[in-house]
Amino acid sequence: MYGIIRASGQRAASIARAGIGRVRGYAALFPPPIWFLVAATTLESTGRFMVVPYLSLFLHGKGVGLGVLGLVLASAPVASVLFGAIGGQLSDRWGRKPV
Repeated sequence: MYGIIRASGQRAASIARAGIGRVRGYAALFPPPIWFLVAATTLESTGRFMVVPYLSLFLHGKGVGLGVLGLVLASAPVASVLFGAIGGQLSDRWGRKPV
């Protein structure tokens, strides 16, 4: 029984190594400005993720109701979807630079 577990563990490790190699090969295709944008987006998303809970606690401490906090925090993704669609339509019509 131990031999079967060991063999399947070795196979899983070799598959994982092959997958990592494939990802590295795919990642090498992107130019450095793309990696700069990925790093900047990751940093911004991490910062926003860490600020929002404390912002809601701070505002609740100042007397803002939980229902209002929920509406305010839910409005950001809704606005992103709505205005992203509008911006996409405008850029399709007029081009990216004027928009």
